[in-house]
Formats: sequence, C-alpha cells, structure tokens
Amino acid sequence: MAAYGGTFLSKHAGMEIEGETMETPDKKLLSAIIAGVEERKDDLLTFIAGARDSDQSTMDYLMTAILLAGAYEIFIGKTDIGILINDYCNVGHAFYEQSEVSLIHAILDAVHKNIT
Repeated sequence: MAAYGGTFLSKHAGMEIEGETMETPDKKLLSAIIAGVEERKDDLLTFIAGARDSDQSTMDYLMTAILLAGAYEIFIGKTDIGILINDYCNVGHAFYEQSEVSLIHAILDAVHKNIT
C-alpha cells in the first residue's frame, strides 16, 4: 500500500476533476500517512469502531480510507484538531453528500475525544 502513494501522485496530481485542478499533495506527508495507517491499522479501526453509533450503516472503502487517514493524523497529534477535521471533511465533500460529511466529522471528533 505504501507504494500506492507514489502511484497516486504520479497518476493523479494536477488532474482536472469537474472543472477543478486537483492540488498536488505533499508526497512525503502522504507517504507517511499511508505507512502509518498500514502500521497501526488494527488500532485505528478499533478507535473508529468505538466512535461509531451501532445504528449507522456500513461504511464503504473510501469512507473507511478517509477515516483511517484522519484517525492516524489524530493519533500522531501534529495538526490542530479543528484544521485536521475540516481538511478531512473537505475531502469528504468531493465524494459525498452532506450527511456523509457530517458522519466523517462526528467520527473523527469522537476518535479525538477517545484518544486524548
């Protein structure tokens, strides 16, 4: 999966999506997040599961990936939590309706409260 970060960057950076040019991600940061998620995936999934209400529907692969990356960044604690959650909600807006983005916000906020 770590190699995926480089593949993603080489194939998709600068790509136009719905009339907007995709920003080029920081390769070092993206690679660190991917490696960190791989290393701590079981713990991160436990934090995410603990933050979800039991009545919520099953999350798709993309939603899980967004939450894993966000939970990892919360876990390492290098970014202000408000900025971090806002950034991951912005990612969610590219793919989901507001209800799913609200779910991303709620889960990452709960993960933060459980970790700190």
